[in-house]
Amino acid sequence: MADNYKIIYERSGGLMGQTISCELNSDELPEELRSNFINWLELTNADGSSGVPETDAYPDQFQYILTVKGKHAHAFTFSESNLPKDLISMFNFLNRKARKK
Repeated sequence: MADNYKIIYERSGGLMGQTISCELNSDELPEELRSNFINWLELTNADGSSGVPETDAYPDQFQYILTVKGKHAHAFTFSESNLPKDLISMFNFLNRKARKK
């Protein structure tokens, strides 16, 4: 897999129902976040699953959509309760970037 991806991030829901989003290339991520993301993405694609356990969203939880475009496009949907632990720091980074827009 290529090591450079376009990342489209969207967070919606929560108490206020506000949507924030941002787009960036994976090479714009800090090195540790980028490495964790690429490792997660490669493992997720290797077994053909989304890597995300199915859970019901709770009222007022945030919903996340992460679209990754490289050689192929993949879209992943998460709720607060099923965010992959390896990606929490990256989601925090993306939240800060989306709020600065």
